[in-house]
Amino acid sequence: MSNKPDKVLFVSLFPPRVGGLPLQSATLARRLEQEGVPVVRVNAHYAAPSRGVCGKVWKGLRQVLALIAACRSRVREVDRVLVAGCSWWGFMPVAVAILVAQRHRKPVSVLYHGGAAPQFLRLHHWWVQPLLRRADMVAVTSRWLQGVFRNYGIETVVVPPIIECVPVRASRANGRGPTLLSNRYLEPLYDVSTILEAFSVVQAASPRAKLVVAGFGSQQDALQHFATRRGLNVTFVGHVTNEAMAQLLAEADLYISAARVDNLPTSVLEAMHAGAMVIATPVGELPHLMVHGRHGLFFEPGSPESLAKTVLYALANEDLCRRCRRQARQLATSLTWDRVRPYYLNLLGERRSAPGQTGIDGVEVLQ
Repeated sequence: MSNKPDKVLFVSLFPPRVGGLPLQSATLARRLEQEGVPVVRVNAHYAAPSRGVCGKVWKGLRQVLALIAACRSRVREVDRVLVAGCSWWGFMPVAVAILVAQRHRKPVSVLYHGGAAPQFLRLHHWWVQPLLRRADMVAVTSRWLQGVFRNYGIETVVVPPIIECVPVRASRANGRGPTLLSNRYLEPLYDVSTILEAFSVVQAASPRAKLVVAGFGSQQDALQHFATRRGLNVTFVGHVTNEAMAQLLAEADLYISAARVDNLPTSVLEAMHAGAMVIATPVGELPHLMVHGRHGLFFEPGSPESLAKTVLYALANEDLCRRCRRQARQLATSLTWDRVRPYYLNLLGERRSAPGQTGIDGVEVLQ
């Protein structure tokens, strides 16, 4: 790093918004500051526009104008711009930051998160492609996303996600039933209904089994009603703090992700780091990162039968689970800040190259 690092305007979602992007952004901003990089945060407090054409246009316009004003008021005091975003309405901060940075002749780097890129680019590549070409660097968080962007002529580098877990003592104890954990949003994309249907089979075979569902979303009432009607031993805990989530992960025997579409979810990597046995759908980057039977187990997306069979297999094979937990934790540890730091400094131009310029395709980070 140079003696006087660039001052960075960081445009993204930050807490109190919840989810992977705000948490990753807050972690990155804090880590950069610890490295001596001055960071000026602009929080893109966007929300899905109201229903109705007029409501959508008016609310969307107000949010765009507010973000433009916030970026313009701070961009003159910085040396470069970093923006993190995702698809659909979550791409709005990226568009605003690129245009403001270009207007004020500041270099700009884009960090894209999320698994909806194929659908988003299929519909919007005609304007997203030329816009991203104005950025000095575009980074994505997986090789899978890199391939999606390359299909539309957009070259990217890969920067691994940052894995940080609050240290807690694992409390998986003998003498009680197995605890299963799901902590994705309660939305159709994450298919928690499949987890509940599978758990009804698991509970019939293992009556002491317990399922904990963390998170919130539009399907919450329907999922709770389903669990009550089936008499399932399910606890819905809603939104929890990072500290409370670390404790839930420490107590979970099995961690389940049933997402139908995904990228490289930090929630799965955090479960690996916490020592939970991961059972997930092979979507996005996961089948390239996680080896079935080595770091966890895969099941067929949208299939309660496949998930129930996989869970019962895991419960009957503790030696397999123990090996998977150990090797998965080693894998997740390769994504802590000390290991991924060069990639983010490269993203800010603090160094011209980082190990494995295409990111987590090489072995430097993950193996």
